[in-house]
Amino acid sequence: MTDCLDIDTLAAVGQALDWNINQRLDHLVECPSCRESLATLAATRHALAQEEVVDPELIDSIMASFPSPSRTRPFSILASPGLVGMMNGVLVAVLTVVVAGMAALQAGGPAPGPPSLGVGLLVGVAYWWWNRRRLVAGTPG
Repeated sequence: MTDCLDIDTLAAVGQALDWNINQRLDHLVECPSCRESLATLAATRHALAQEEVVDPELIDSIMASFPSPSRTRPFSILASPGLVGMMNGVLVAVLTVVVAGMAALQAGGPAPGPPSLGVGLLVGVAYWWWNRRRLVAGTPG
């Protein structure tokens, strides 16, 4: 087995010594203060690298203190499927009336009246009802 350093370690040492290797290494060999500082750094690094064994029960108690996604649900009025479905139904109803009005105006006819509004309302309610049944049944979109 060889005590030679690998290339990455040599590059790190060279860079740390500002590539003035001979003079800096000679100083390290001769200077007790630098050797003592290096020994302190080595001991600190070794101590920080050691693993701390944590009791699994402590980890479980810490994890239990956090709210579980299954136990909590963020409050949002928009998170209600019924409200979202109703808003979608209203949007479909409004868009139905708008499209009917645009088609009537382009054809040169009168603006949509109560029958178009009724059809729009009927389409919106039908969409809301279909969407609610789909959500209750649990089928994806």
